[in-house]
Amino acid sequence: MKKTITAHRGLNHQFPENTLVAFKHAVDVGSDMLELDVQFTKDHQLVVVHDDELTRLTTHHEFVGDLTLEQIQSNPLFGLHSDANIPSLQSVLNLLTRQEFCGCLNIEFKTDRHRYSGIEAAVSSLIQNKPRPFDHLYSSFNLSSLTTIAHYEPETELAWIMRGNSELFTIAAQLDLIQAIHPKAEALMQSPTALAHYPKKIRPWTVNDTATAEEFLNMPAVSGIITDVADKMVTLNNHYEY
Repeated sequence: MKKTITAHRGLNHQFPENTLVAFKHAVDVGSDMLELDVQFTKDHQLVVVHDDELTRLTTHHEFVGDLTLEQIQSNPLFGLHSDANIPSLQSVLNLLTRQEFCGCLNIEFKTDRHRYSGIEAAVSSLIQNKPRPFDHLYSSFNLSSLTTIAHYEPETELAWIMRGNSELFTIAAQLDLIQAIHPKAEALMQSPTALAHYPKKIRPWTVNDTATAEEFLNMPAVSGIITDVADKMVTLNNHYEY
């Protein structure tokens, strides 16, 4: 079966991560899946951003949860695309709908450092308020968030993100809550034999070089890879013989 290629924060090696332009181009190059990170602003708006503090991305030095959406979007992101800013989740969903994206959107709850009470219910309500052309799944380092979202969407796929080791893989295999694991690629490479007949989907992150990608594509237990260079990996995957 053909593996899936997930564009990690969009096509982020060419465009600012987690922005509309990054997601647009990730769809354009044929990504099977898109991954984004979601947090709550001070005014309880769902915003797509990885870091809980904005120092790396903008001139703001505050935490996401201490600013309103308007304040967060008031400063452009650093980099070549100075007109790009941090989008709301709603704007990303609207973009993907307009593009008729028919893959799968991986929504990561960034609740491992800040709990953001109520974020799971808010995301689920937004996702389910109208039909969309794409599927979705939820992922998180925080099992509490996955437990909470399962109450709202018991049929939606859940993936546990982990830096991981073989012991953690064993725990995850026995966990009925989740249907997939997203382990750090280096950790997975250290336990390939133990995962040969793993009972859940496996999508390692972040796989950016061809040699490592080919190793994972050759592992029957691996369902796909998560990458910053989706254009490169889509091309590799399309020419790969399974």
